[in-house]
Parts: sequence; structure tokens; C-alpha cells
Amino acid sequence: MVDKDPLVEPESQPELPTAGYTYFGQFIDHDLTLDLTPLSNASEKIEQTQNFRTAFLDLDHLYGGGPNMSPFLYETGNHNAERFLIGRTIETPGLKASDDDLPRNFQGIALTGDPRQDENLILAQLHVAFLKLHNLVIDQPDELNASPHYRRKGDSDFAAAQRVVKWHYQWIVRHDYLETIIDPLVAERLRQLEEEKRLNPTINFRIPIEFSVGAFRFGHSMVRDVYKTGVNDIHDKEIRLTTLFERTGSRGGAAPALPAEWVLSWERFFAIPPRTACVNRARKIDTQIAHALHHLDEQTIKNIDLAKPGEHIEPKLALRTLLRGFRVGLPSGEDVAVEIARRMPGIKILTEDEVVSGPHKDVLTNPKY
Repeated sequence: MVDKDPLVEPESQPELPTAGYTYFGQFIDHDLTLDLTPLSNASEKIEQTQNFRTAFLDLDHLYGGGPNMSPFLYETGNHNAERFLIGRTIETPGLKASDDDLPRNFQGIALTGDPRQDENLILAQLHVAFLKLHNLVIDQPDELNASPHYRRKGDSDFAAAQRVVKWHYQWIVRHDYLETIIDPLVAERLRQLEEEKRLNPTINFRIPIEFSVGAFRFGHSMVRDVYKTGVNDIHDKEIRLTTLFERTGSRGGAAPALPAEWVLSWERFFAIPPRTACVNRARKIDTQIAHALHHLDEQTIKNIDLAKPGEHIEPKLALRTLLRGFRVGLPSGEDVAVEIARRMPGIKILTEDEVVSGPHKDVLTNPKY
């Protein structure tokens, strides 16, 4: 469902995750899945649909093929080839240029291991943060020797730094992101399974289509229409979600580079002590999504969900998600109800009249709701 008033955001609730988790979830998603199938070509032949990402949280959307296969991501020179290129922002009144942008070509198109990383400003800035993390590890070689597990025999500094960054990222996903997002009872059960060593890692693991096309899209509900941001408390402002989409290379808002006033202050998106009161909160994970996600423009859709030339562009993200799920054969709500009734005979299945008699009648019966 779409918010009824596009100018009124749901009240920020302190018990909800900070807004940074919304976009860190998107960062994780881009690390796990990349389906190049346009919406109009999606089909139930999922065994013929290739995932162009690995399922192992290995940051392949950050590292690409490494300095040899993806040299456009890295600095030139002997030792420098192990460092990522970092883009420089454009000076704006009161703010000097700084190394806080994605590397870009002369047209402003981002040079990344995955073009989706420049889909919106927050995601792009998060990608820059990981580029900087790798460079920080490279620039402090003593850190690579802090554990005998970091560097294997024959490893270059790059390989060791890559391993350090990956392991820290995986730890964050497991012990911060998941613990923040999932139900506490589920988190506790996961910890029990780990302690009992009842989880079975496998090299043959693949991302289920039900996860990539369905379950992991819950993050759309966490997106806000408006965020408060600033650069070190300078140029403090409210920015709309539509503006976040515009501040990208493909939309021209970061071409040839990002203006310095649009560098994000992470204190606004994560609870970083001591300043935790001013942080943006994510929206509640429910059936509502931000107004702007129902009115996406053509270029934004091309950035986030492939479309063929000449294809009708459906502007509602939720509808695009439902259409893709239908075309790849995901179970419908009715299918789920039937399966629940089969497994749990005591559960009463409501009739159509009983369903629409509830508080969400308009949602279920009015196609223009």
C-alpha cells in the first residue's frame, strides 16, 4: 500500500532500526544477487536464469575481478594497484573538494564492480566507505599481521587485505545486521543452532528464487520519503527520496562528480556515539511503502530493475515486484493459504466475504487504492 499523504512521513520510532540498515541491506542484496533478466522476459524456467553474483558474501560487487580482471577499479603503479580508486567531489560554497565520491568517468558514470551501486546517494556513499576501508587496511600493513589467519602463504598484500575486509563485513552481516533486523526469537534460535553446530555450510549453496525475488525485498518497506542529512553539521537539510535517486551519475546529479555538499554524515544513518539523537530511523517493516516508490521515473527504474528498449515502464515498484514474482512462479497468497491449511488442519480459511469485511476492504477490492 502507498502512503495516503506523500508529504507526511510516519513518525520516527526510536525502537526501529536506524535508516542506514535499509541501505546496508541493499548493499548485501547486490552482493548476493544480480539477475539481468528484464521484467518482461522473466519466466518460471528459473533453472535457466543465471545469478551473476556468488552466494557467499564475498564482496564481488566491490572487488570485481580484482586488479588484473577489473583494473579500472584500482590505482595504477606497483604497490598502488592494490588500492581502490576513490573519486573526488566538486567544491561547493563553504565546502572543499574531498575524496568522498565513487570513481567516475568523464561522463560521471560510476566505475564500480556493479553499476547498481550508484542507484541512489546513500548506497553510493556506503560503497565509498567500503572502498576506503580496503585502502585503510592496505595502508596499515601491520594490521595484516594482527592474526595468523589474515595472510596465507604466498598472499599479496591485496589478497590479505581483501580477506580482512570480507571477514569483517561477514561478521557485521551476521552479528549486527541480522541481529538488528530479524525477530529476537529467530535470532536466539539461530545462535542455538550455531552453538550446537547444527548448521551445515556447503560450497554448493545457491540463493533461492523465493529469497531474491520475494523475501529479501522486505527492505522496500523500510525506505523513507524524507531524510535529514548534513556534512559535519554544515548545510543541514532534509532531502527527499527522489533527490537521492537524482544524485547519481546516470541522472546527472553526480556528473562529472558529486558536489561536496552531498557527502553524507553517517551519524545521521547509524547510531554512532555520542550523537545518537539526530539519527534517521527506518520505516516499520509492514505493508506500507514510501510514496516515491510508487512514482519512479524511467531512468530510476532502469537503474534498479532492467527494462528492454520500448518496454512499457511500470512506475510502481511494488507492482513490478509482484509481476516479477508471478512470472517466475512464486506461490500466491492463495497458494500459501492452501498449504497452511494442509499442514495445520485446525486453521480456518476465511471466505472472500470474510476477508473483505475487515479493515482493509479498499486495499483488497479497489485496484486504484
